[in-house]
Amino acid sequence: MYTHALRETHPGIAICPPLPRASPHGQSAHRDAPPQGFLMAQTERAEALSRLRELALAQHRKSLRTGHDPHYGRRFEYVRPSPGRYNWMWFWDSCFHIVSLSCVDTRAAKAELDTMLASQDEHGFIGHLVYWGRFGSLYSALFTQSRPLRWRARHSHMIQPAFLAQALERLHVATGDLGYLKEVLPRVTAYYDWLDRARSYGQQGLLAAVSPFESGLDNSPAYDAPMGIRKASRTGWLVRLKLLDARNSYCGGRPGLPGLPANPAYLVHDLLVNYAFADGLRTLARLRTLVGDAAGARKSETRAESIEAGVRAQCWNEKAGLFYHVDALTGRQLEVSTIASLLPALFPSTPDDIRGRVIGDHLRNPEEYWLDFPLPTVARSEAAFDPSSESMIWRGPVAMPMNWVMVRGLRQVGFADEAAHIAERSMAMATGSGFREFYDPLSGRGLRGTNFGWATTVVDL
Repeated sequence: MYTHALRETHPGIAICPPLPRASPHGQSAHRDAPPQGFLMAQTERAEALSRLRELALAQHRKSLRTGHDPHYGRRFEYVRPSPGRYNWMWFWDSCFHIVSLSCVDTRAAKAELDTMLASQDEHGFIGHLVYWGRFGSLYSALFTQSRPLRWRARHSHMIQPAFLAQALERLHVATGDLGYLKEVLPRVTAYYDWLDRARSYGQQGLLAAVSPFESGLDNSPAYDAPMGIRKASRTGWLVRLKLLDARNSYCGGRPGLPGLPANPAYLVHDLLVNYAFADGLRTLARLRTLVGDAAGARKSETRAESIEAGVRAQCWNEKAGLFYHVDALTGRQLEVSTIASLLPALFPSTPDDIRGRVIGDHLRNPEEYWLDFPLPTVARSEAAFDPSSESMIWRGPVAMPMNWVMVRGLRQVGFADEAAHIAERSMAMATGSGFREFYDPLSGRGLRGTNFGWATTVVDL
């Protein structure tokens, strides 16, 4: 059902063959057993989704922030990630807001995208955090994530995973507004071009992150080693992140080129950063085809293929049957199994045997990711797994936008059953606990931030 629908709405997506039934690797039971606990009856699912969309629309309207920014000389409008806790505009939060708004309020989705693009600089760069409003430059200075003399621009010097093209595609599917697509696509393309010029590092040309904040997975245990953390604690993480922020702000290059610090203390070929970039490029190729830019589409597709090949060359661990981040300063793989380790299996160019190992031996393994409420952000088998932590984040709890990423990707490569199971368990979490920053993968209980915008991506599952 999902594969058929995907072919109809996105004919350019490659639908890969189903999971191999036999393999010399791993637990065959995980490969062959059907996902448990689904499917909802069609009527029941439709009713639950309709109710969640009503709640999402109401929450977005309550979380809306509007005003006039004197620096940019324009009106801004965006959904705050979590009113009272996170009031500024975060890059990937806004991408996910656009996704969910595309299901319930396309005018607001366009306004959010327009506000994001309004902060774009002349090189194509968009900061991971934008402080809109009269006192934006003051907050930009106080948060120490912006370079001196750039405070008036009101944005940080960092990036976040590039789900911008994916958000635009979802909006276009909802509206079919080709005129709007032609209007904004050049600026969205310019952002990916900036990433390619400014953040490619090493022979394989993979993007490099200069801070854990750039992956969005802030305190993930995979980053303990490159951050020099032996015993993880909230205080230790906060201190080291603040020091790293200051170093990058005052020692980094200009925001255009080259975009990387001259002597970085942290440099990681991050799986989520590179997945979002490669998948975004493939999405751009589809969008550029729609507007008649065949040459541009080929360029985007070719660059995506090179990123995917680079990830397989550098990040694949044959022994583990899994992908790992790579410390670009040492060349060592960061051997911690996190949800990012699953993402390269969703590349259309990933060989079937590798995809089969990742999905069969890890994703569908009840000792790792196939828990009562999937998907945990760290494998249950990892010593650092903490399913209910509210002080150090991304060390186990479910994050709804990552479920959206996984469900979308699984459908694209032909794993409709797995995608449906994750989608329905996600709906159960949101129905039971509301829109929360995280959820406990063992109980489904909501954690940390409330009225959290990115959790509304569940309405697009």
